[in-house]
Amino acid sequence: MGKKTLNEHPPLHAQSETMDLQEQILTFLPPQVADIIRNYLREILSGIAIVVLVSIIGIGYSIYTTRQENSAAAELGIAMANTDMDDRAHALKTLIKKYRHTDAANQALLLLGAAEKNLRDVSAAEDAFRRAREVFPKDSVCRASATMGLAYMNEEHGKLQDAQALFREAGSGETGYEAVALLDLARVSAALGKRKQALDAYNEFLGQRPESQDVDYVRFKISELSR
Repeated sequence: MGKKTLNEHPPLHAQSETMDLQEQILTFLPPQVADIIRNYLREILSGIAIVVLVSIIGIGYSIYTTRQENSAAAELGIAMANTDMDDRAHALKTLIKKYRHTDAANQALLLLGAAEKNLRDVSAAEDAFRRAREVFPKDSVCRASATMGLAYMNEEHGKLQDAQALFREAGSGETGYEAVALLDLARVSAALGKRKQALDAYNEFLGQRPESQDVDYVRFKISELSR
């Protein structure tokens, strides 16, 4: 018979500490993933299934996040089906809190901003659009949408300098907002008494959209500002 080594069976107190540490680690994982790991604990501890463990965690977390996204998307559809704007805003707030960091929750921030705007709660709409700006990539359409929304809210609050900067930012990318942002930029610049900046924005609009249905209006505003 071969002689057992001293490290073959760890002391009971060491085993207990190891198990406590493992349970602490497992609490940071989604419940479904933690249960899978507990079922394979013997193999994991013996070092046989380390690669399997990595795969289980990856697959389990992917399943968990996919389910979260699907649930959030379903609740987003239900929220938007509310015709009462107060009920819609409440449902969107609940979704955002419940499914933080999902794509649906991020989109819900944009929709919440629009709902609060319709409810005439400028401060709440401003907060929602500001938060939406923080979660979307800089050059994305959703970021530009949030920027436009925040700019309109700043304009309603009389913060024209901030609104001007946001309209300029929204029109600087290639997200489809370039033309409308230029018109808004021109309007706010004129309200600030910055005639040259307003004229520059209107002329840039004509250069980008020479066949737009707004051409006559823009030419009238240019003529008005040039007097």
